[in-house]
Amino acid sequence: MIKTLHVKYHQFIELWKKEGLLHACKFSIYRHEEAVPVEKDLSTLGILKQPEEADNYNLIELHEQNFNSSDIEYLTKSRKEKLFINIKNGYRTYVLIKNNQVVADIWYVTDTAAYASPIRKYLKWFGITLNPEEVYLFDMYLLPEERGKGMAAFFMGSVLQRLKEKGVKKVYGYFNVKNIPAMWVHRLLKFQELPRSDLSKLLWFEFAKTKSRNKPS
Repeated sequence: MIKTLHVKYHQFIELWKKEGLLHACKFSIYRHEEAVPVEKDLSTLGILKQPEEADNYNLIELHEQNFNSSDIEYLTKSRKEKLFINIKNGYRTYVLIKNNQVVADIWYVTDTAAYASPIRKYLKWFGITLNPEEVYLFDMYLLPEERGKGMAAFFMGSVLQRLKEKGVKKVYGYFNVKNIPAMWVHRLLKFQELPRSDLSKLLWFEFAKTKSRNKPS
């Protein structure tokens, strides 16, 4: 619980510095979003278009066996704090490294770990049942200075390729409909959109309501 509060604290400070105190307070107390669950059959994964600077980046996976031995630097304090909590929950992460610093990361969870952790509520809300060869992707972050260069799609696509090489057949996830960059990354990579849900969070309490069982147009 204490470690989770540390994450929340650092997230608040980071948001305060970026968006201002009022926005940070509103976001921390209550927020609402229209969630778009997605799925991707990795057999349909196409060839990735690499940005010009792609050779300057390195993609590695961190998990409970190797994260303590890694000497990479997290520039965002809340992301580093999350590492210890999520690894303990059995999650795994891919991180994008540049000059030995983490410029992007994303988490994923297998069927076994998902149903023994807080992630299971999202699977229930979205009507997702994970099979052994499927994973749930979540919480992707890219440093602001790395955005707008095609790195988000390259990073996500590279992660999908690595998962495919590991034998994963399908991935699930979701994005906030107001997050236009996230929407375009998922659509560029040809994720299939599933029935949407309204997600609300009041302090540490979360609620969800499915909007429709029909596919969005």
